[in-house]
Amino acid sequence: MTIYREAWLIGAILLNLGLAGAVSAQGPDGMDGGPWAVHREQYVNERLAQIHTELKLTPAQEADWKTFSDKIERARAQKIHPDIEAMQKLSAPDRLQKLIDLNKARQTMLEDVLAATRTFYATLSPEQRKAFDDLTPMGERAPRGRRGGAGRPGAPK
Repeated sequence: MTIYREAWLIGAILLNLGLAGAVSAQGPDGMDGGPWAVHREQYVNERLAQIHTELKLTPAQEADWKTFSDKIERARAQKIHPDIEAMQKLSAPDRLQKLIDLNKARQTMLEDVLAATRTFYATLSPEQRKAFDDLTPMGERAPRGRRGGAGRPGAPK
């Protein structure tokens, strides 16, 4: 798998777990407002619980799950998004530099999550790997869409 595909997969995992707000700009449904912001933490916790339940982890795998889920929680808690008001006051070159710096921070965060994901994934049985693959982005049973998709707050049941 190429580095680009690995980065895409990890980015998709984070987005699926509700981390889109952690890596997106502020907006109506961004980090500081909108109906999605109110439910984000609950949604992430519910998705992690669903994945945990469906994986049917053994007691020996629980410590690895804890490490993995803690890394996801820490990544989600990072607020890697531009301050729109501050960005508007910068010159065009400075705005671009700020965006580059934010993207570097995102890449570092994704690399940390990738390492935790690889470590956890290595402990899974083939059946558990299939379930994990299906439950994460682009998998057969992953929630679809950003707004109102299956499994999202406000989505039709």
